Amino acid sequence: MTRLLVLVACLLFSLNSLANNYLTVTGEGSSLVEAKENAFREAIQIKAGTIVLSGRESTLEKIKRDDISVYSAGYVTDYKTLLVNNLGNRVVVTLEVLVSETKLIEQTLNTGKTTKVINGDQSLVSINTFLKQKKQADNLLASVMTTYPKNAYTIKQGTHKILMDMYRNVIIEVPYSLEWNSDFVNSFSNAMTAVSDTNGSTQSNRIPVVKIRSRATIKINDIDLVENTKDQLTLNNELRLKLDIKDSNFNSVFQTCYVPGYKNGRFFAVGDPSELVIFDDVTDSGSIKLTLKQQETTMLEQATKIELSVATKGECQKIKR
Repeated sequence: MTRLLVLVACLLFSLNSLANNYLTVTGEGSSLVEAKENAFREAIQIKAGTIVLSGRESTLEKIKRDDISVYSAGYVTDYKTLLVNNLGNRVVVTLEVLVSETKLIEQTLNTGKTTKVINGDQSLVSINTFLKQKKQADNLLASVMTTYPKNAYTIKQGTHKILMDMYRNVIIEVPYSLEWNSDFVNSFSNAMTAVSDTNGSTQSNRIPVVKIRSRATIKINDIDLVENTKDQLTLNNELRLKLDIKDSNFNSVFQTCYVPGYKNGRFFAVGDPSELVIFDDVTDSGSIKLTLKQQETTMLEQATKIELSVATKGECQKIKR
């Protein structure tokens, strides 16, 4: 009989929820706070959906990196407690939750029911779930950007030449071509689209924009996210080309770095106030020219391999010639 009453109560809750856009969800935890947080998470994922991004790198059959980011574009604006049950050391709570998708530049997190009353607890829930959603967005983009620039570009190395200049210095010339890795651009585009302002809100004239030239213009409702992404493309992560001469045991005997020639233009541009443009159709080509003084040519005796790779400015600053 008790079970029947519970089923009837849940059915009535569900019908009422459908009528007013509230979701009826259940959460379980070791405390009431944890149970409510799990219920909020369930409601957000039901309303806004979930995107899972997984990245894995394997070296010598050992997993080097295994990241999973979960992102849901929503936050709690209101909730009502329907049932609280204590089952041993566990708490089960049933809530009616109102979820809003984050599609506006200036979100209204919570509105007071009168001019004299503030819904402190519900306001804090709105703020915390909203900030958690923003943190998930940061993690989603970080999972993509953590591989920049090494996995972001495809480099092709041509046949090298060894020449000598008028000062009897040895010149090693290595042709190359460099372009965006389409897999990286796809991942970047998908992640940006996931956190985009798909409604195209016009509440502000400072809507941050990410453009992928051959694909789309994506409006992002988060200036900090766009600025952080721009930082991950620049500063110590600036693109460099590393020339590595190795011996028969694959040990480096000489290393140096170069800035790409950008003969056909740069791979991206940053604008003001918050614009990032990816020129995914650009290909850079040229030659790296390494000039060796006579006293430096002795290392060629050990050289068996010349390797050109993508590196960062920070990595190259550690190389001493």
